[in-house]
Amino acid sequence: MTASKITVANGFRARKALLKVAADPRVEEIEGAGMDEGRVFIHLAKGYWFGSALGTHSHSVGSVDEIKYAMSLIEIEGGVK
Repeated sequence: MTASKITVANGFRARKALLKVAADPRVEEIEGAGMDEGRVFIHLAKGYWFGSALGTHSHSVGSVDEIKYAMSLIEIEGGVK
């Protein structure tokens, strides 16, 4: 179930967008514990990262536009999109 990937929504307003991201098999978890209200982290599944642009497995987002940008950066770790 994709909603189970969202462990702490932290007041993020665009619930449909979070559910869409949670349905992506490259995403392991979405959580906003300890973040400013309305922001969450997207944590990627093993084998994926936010590419050389960021070099991380997690990315903070607070809007639909930020989600679109973050998701466009995902690459297979050590490879390409």
